[in-house]
Amino acid sequence: ALNDLGAPTKYDVQYLGPRVRNAASDALASIGRPAVPALIKALRHKDPATRAMAADTLAKLGPVANTSFAELSRTLNDPEPWVRDRAVDAIARVGAAPQVVVPLLEQKYRRADKDDYIRVSILESLANADPQATMVIPLLIEALDDSDGDVMAAAARTLGSYNNKARPAVNVLNEALGTTKVRWDSYADFGFTVPVRTDVVRALAAIGPPAKGAEPTLIRLMQQ
Repeated sequence: ALNDLGAPTKYDVQYLGPRVRNAASDALASIGRPAVPALIKALRHKDPATRAMAADTLAKLGPVANTSFAELSRTLNDPEPWVRDRAVDAIARVGAAPQVVVPLLEQKYRRADKDDYIRVSILESLANADPQATMVIPLLIEALDDSDGDVMAAAARTLGSYNNKARPAVNVLNEALGTTKVRWDSYADFGFTVPVRTDVVRALAAIGPPAKGAEPTLIRLMQQ
């Protein structure tokens, strides 16, 4: 049922409710560890929607699905970008040690095309891959200087999720307050852009007192 697109109403609009495949995913997640072998098999299904839902369900299961790590790693090379995106999130959540998962995701990040949205997904997943920030801060700091606003914003958001563990990034975040780049955002069916420095400000606020050195820049922004 993971590939069943049965609509929840007579109107074929996703946001009006979950599809059958979403209910199937929730059921498999509730079953827990016994569902993992079937989900690993589903990662090789001919239908990309099924592969994506399998990865999404493994992400819901978290560490009890740790035996799926090898197959999820293979799925990082799936021909469909949205399947790769789900695989990234699952890899970060199934409980592999940071020493294993972070280098894998960083390698994928560096090899991805500049316009591949998987780079954003990888940066956003790092907080789950390395909850104690033992390995990821240098990559996130580097991403703050990327030419893509979505990548910059993802790096800032993840740094903010680490709170004061991200204090080594304060100086670079302070510099990033000067950017004029924007990132994509959406609400329901409406898309719009948001200044990247909005995410940078929030990251500095989350870091707290260790970010005190950014106060002069923040004050200048308020006075503009």
